[in-house]
Amino acid sequence: MKMDLQTTGATEEVALTKSEPTTTLQGDWNISDINIPRVNLVQKMSPTSEDFKLGTFLFDKTIPVTNEQDERAEIVVLTLKKYYEEDKAYGDGDLPVRFDTEQAAKDAGFHHKWDKTADKEAPRYSERADAVLLLPVPLEHAHYERDGVGYVKGLLTLKGTSYVSCARILATAFVNPSLEGKGYKVKWEIGSKKMSSKTISWYVPVAFNKGKHDQAFVEWIEAEVL
Repeated sequence: MKMDLQTTGATEEVALTKSEPTTTLQGDWNISDINIPRVNLVQKMSPTSEDFKLGTFLFDKTIPVTNEQDERAEIVVLTLKKYYEEDKAYGDGDLPVRFDTEQAAKDAGFHHKWDKTADKEAPRYSERADAVLLLPVPLEHAHYERDGVGYVKGLLTLKGTSYVSCARILATAFVNPSLEGKGYKVKWEIGSKKMSSKTISWYVPVAFNKGKHDQAFVEWIEAEVL
């Protein structure tokens, strides 16, 4: 379970589930077969806003991680993967093209979203980051449990203003040499902040560094979660 946090925060060699052979999983399974439910912020235009408060976090669109906009949740960032993706108009049914590196996007004829030298019709790309989080949830929904607290793994995609407000903060902390490449040693709280323009408003995730987990918690993550 090697981690290299000096560039993107984590490598794909970090398993999202136990990789040892089990009685249940048989055959040639790999990381591409693992589908981690998403973590979303409730936005004004999202269907979830009918049942949950704006600016709160949901796991799998149904399970509250926070119940109030100003509430924070203590999380663990297990992996943080940076990539580049085609910017598409809202409602476009085609899947965006994804690139592992910025150079690959440029080689494919794409231009960064803020590149003013490119034609207006030129295909654009921008940065993204996928954070796999360990989140607290009610025990009846938990996949992991420690000291009476239930946890699940959730996938939070950070792009646009969310990339600035959250992904860069995480990455900056993870290059700390004292972590020895183990970013999950950092204790985080995640909350939301309201953003606005002339016509719309939305919420973005914000990460707060709260120091390091104790050794016992780190050992539990390594033994039971990674």
